[in-house]
Amino acid sequence: MGLIALLCRVRVFFMLSVVFILLLKDIRTSSNGASSYSIKIKKYVCIDTPYKESTLHYCKSIPRRNAPTMISVSMDMPKLYNDIVVKVQLFYKFSTYQPFLVSMETQGCELVLHPPQFGIQKYVYDIIEESVPDILLPCPAGNRTFNITWYLKDKYAPRNIPAGDYKLQFKLIVQPSITLFGMDVYCAVHNNIYEKRPTPHGTTIPIDSSYSLKVTKYVCIDTPYKESTLHYCKSIPRRNAPTLISLSVHVPNRYNDIVVKVQLFYKFSTYQPFLITMETQGCEFVRHPPKFGIEKYVYDIMNESLPQLIVPTTLLDTFKKNTRLGTFQEVNINYNLNW
Repeated sequence: MGLIALLCRVRVFFMLSVVFILLLKDIRTSSNGASSYSIKIKKYVCIDTPYKESTLHYCKSIPRRNAPTMISVSMDMPKLYNDIVVKVQLFYKFSTYQPFLVSMETQGCELVLHPPQFGIQKYVYDIIEESVPDILLPCPAGNRTFNITWYLKDKYAPRNIPAGDYKLQFKLIVQPSITLFGMDVYCAVHNNIYEKRPTPHGTTIPIDSSYSLKVTKYVCIDTPYKESTLHYCKSIPRRNAPTLISLSVHVPNRYNDIVVKVQLFYKFSTYQPFLITMETQGCEFVRHPPKFGIEKYVYDIMNESLPQLIVPTTLLDTFKKNTRLGTFQEVNINYNLNW
């Protein structure tokens, strides 16, 4: 059983590798700077109301013709605070909204006294300083009514950003976990670069061509391994063809429990988690197809694009039939893979 489990996990690893390359092809990033996409604010929503230590008089999302949607807020904060946590988080809608690129939680008073000089915190601080400078007050803060009218400008978005639906969340929090104010900004990003392609009926349709996918390299990480031997791991660039990985790894032991972990990162100023964080039991993934969430999305893509890897036969027979995945030996297994 242990050998079968190992074969299953290895197969799932390569299944998931293929799927996440396919997912990357659906992430449409702009290629010519800010003019290659547009942002439309759908609505602003004040969240976590009613607040325990502040009074929200009104929170209005105001759509405007030929102008960005605006938020108008009036809030009374009767107490003074020396410690306010500012929390800003960006979400991208996959099947549900999930964290994407920007996740910042910092001390508000420290942020005002010592403005950040780099990274996500500086990016957020610069936006607040330019658009709503009246909330950058030295501590103790409070004992006043805030009347704020604000809208999100296109220039605040990163130069390159995938098309899709987003949610930007902003919170002011005091201890112990009391929200003074919270707001969600819902927006949509659309690509503006299209080409026209003919249809069989003689008409033309716009096709988004604002991105292309290129695999730059493969890297085997965390070497040397304690319980397996990596003979070689080569990233092979090819002219007019996708980059190829060629590797050989020897696995002398048998395992009954192997976790498959896959994570996708997007490069902002540094690589940060994006959309997909998946940690699952490999054989369970194949034996019991998931019914919801990212795992179902991954499984459905694999089932459609590489159905020969998901077949109702024994795992051992499946591995023997699929010779493209490697060679099989009775006890010790040596995997020679080109993908």
